[in-house]
Amino acid sequence: MNRKESLATMMGIGHLPYAQGTVASFTILLESYIVYALLSWISLPTPGLWMGILYGLSCCVWSWITLWAAEEMIQTHGPDPSALVSDEAAGMSFVISVMFLLGEFYGDALQMKGWITITLAVCFFRVYDITKPLGIRRLERVSAGNGILLDDLAAAFAAVATTVGLMIVLMMI
Repeated sequence: MNRKESLATMMGIGHLPYAQGTVASFTILLESYIVYALLSWISLPTPGLWMGILYGLSCCVWSWITLWAAEEMIQTHGPDPSALVSDEAAGMSFVISVMFLLGEFYGDALQMKGWITITLAVCFFRVYDITKPLGIRRLERVSAGNGILLDDLAAAFAAVATTVGLMIVLMMI
């Protein structure tokens, strides 16, 4: 396994026999729990803001890895290779970043502070990434790595929007 494939498969997670995307997604979620605990432990002010910034940067890095490695992965494993899970990592990082930033700035108003809300958004992300509703499937047709990445980022955006919408509805009840 070369460097591109190692990064694109998240050090081999993409080579699992099944549920590669789900395992990659929940690996990023577990990592975020650990990072948040470390940020809290070192007593950084507003750890939610730092999580939003860190995972926003993480989304950019995973997106770059996906675009960088996609062509080679497509040639090796076929179109939209299931071994390529860096796109899931980019989508997950987007969800975690935006949810932490929303929680930091609007958490009290939207009742969105906490891991339950973030985990709910992650579950919505997996559902949208697997089922690809709302025109998300059409994004896969965009050329090479762009389509592979865009459908995950669209699923991430839809997951955040659904979670925020659900929080607003629950506040009204």
